[in-house]
Amino acid sequence: MRKYLMAFVLLIIPILVFPEDIGSMQSIVYSKIVIRPPRHRRRVVVKRKRIRRKKTIWFGVNGGYDITSDVWNAGGQFKFPAGPFCFMPGASVYFTQNNLDWQSNFDIALAPRFVFGFYGGVGLAIAGRDTSGVGVTDARLGLNLFGGYQLPLRKAPVRPYTEFRCTFLQAKAMIQFNVGLDFAIGRI
Repeated sequence: MRKYLMAFVLLIIPILVFPEDIGSMQSIVYSKIVIRPPRHRRRVVVKRKRIRRKKTIWFGVNGGYDITSDVWNAGGQFKFPAGPFCFMPGASVYFTQNNLDWQSNFDIALAPRFVFGFYGGVGLAIAGRDTSGVGVTDARLGLNLFGGYQLPLRKAPVRPYTEFRCTFLQAKAMIQFNVGLDFAIGRI
């Protein structure tokens, strides 16, 4: 019994005598200590906190205007971040006079951390769109080029964004402008 009492006293005494040092030890546990060479016979210790980025999946809804075809659109997309890249599958519906056109996009965006919300990329488009004026007959493959800006709100579960997209279907460029909101799925 005396051994346990003695061990308990030896653990409690430093906490009572040096409370500031004990608090700083807790901060050292969560930081990385870098010891630099002595400068003027002093030792300099720099604490750096480790920053771990959480990968959050986002779901976005958007609406916009196709400038080339003179039609409005509505759609949605998912964003799956992976390092500096982001896989962005999505779909849009175009409200034309005679029929309802559609387009599915499978895009990869490059969004490095130092660009402050700007992103851009390329992708594949599968579309059932009336490019000739005679109606939609079958699905077509095309290429997407896009760029956008998303507000870099760090802890917000909702982020607005704007996006310009150029889709090449049958050697015809279709330019559209979208505005939307992304909603976080899971923890931020």
